[in-house]
Amino acid sequence: MERIVRHTPLLIGALTGCGMAAATLGVERLYPEWVVFLLIPGFFLSIAVSGNVHAFPLSLAALGNFLFWLVLCWLVAALITRLLRRRTPSDHPESSTAVD
Repeated sequence: MERIVRHTPLLIGALTGCGMAAATLGVERLYPEWVVFLLIPGFFLSIAVSGNVHAFPLSLAALGNFLFWLVLCWLVAALITRLLRRRTPSDHPESSTAVD
């Protein structure tokens, strides 16, 4: 069980990355238009690599979005996990301020 909990941030990053890559490939059919703003990092990577602003491969944009969101969500989830692990409950004996 400890092994699964240790890899939770990576799993969260991978799921978010896959979702954003799928959204990139189906960008023409996205209903909430504000989601397109989340896909900009992959579009910038694809435009930079292809050198063409008007015709760039969506597969490269999907790969860029997958990698961007994988790393970003992995780091944020690892930070949150580490912060939550450092917190001690108030009824824990080590958290009291009284000196015995």
